[in-house]
Amino acid sequence: KINKKYRNICIATVSWAGVLAISAIVVAAVVGVSATIDGPNKELIEAIDKIDESVGNGDKKALKIYSDYNNGGFVEYRGYKPYMDPRMEVFIKSNNGKEDIFQEYYYIGSTKDGLSKQEFLDKYNFDYLLVCDYDILFDLEDENYELLHEIKNKDGEAIIRIYKR
Repeated sequence: KINKKYRNICIATVSWAGVLAISAIVVAAVVGVSATIDGPNKELIEAIDKIDESVGNGDKKALKIYSDYNNGGFVEYRGYKPYMDPRMEVFIKSNNGKEDIFQEYYYIGSTKDGLSKQEFLDKYNFDYLLVCDYDILFDLEDENYELLHEIKNKDGEAIIRIYKR
């Protein structure tokens, strides 16, 4: 009887531990999502909101939006088709059988291996460019694109720019 009683206590303890662990995971996920929306990605979400305002009720999937490897997932989540997103395997020639988009992205503006900025923009004829301050297209000077919106950090420095064709 002692062994059976001990076994039941162990089963109950493990069951409660499982419930607590699952609860902790759910709470962490909810807090994490909230922190992401209110935290570092808040500016990116604001930028995509500005594109939404500009597009209005237009067909999001019909638009060509340049976004980099890091931000394409947000753009795609909001219903647009980005130039690139974090699924690197899709953008490598050996996997997609067409061309190496990841390499093209990496070498934009490189005189040795890549397209010039102008050749790149002419090739894709983007409707919008969503660029962060680390992007080679951030300080774009092209008569075909106008600055639609600029997002600044708390020090007043531009960190995200949206250009519209």
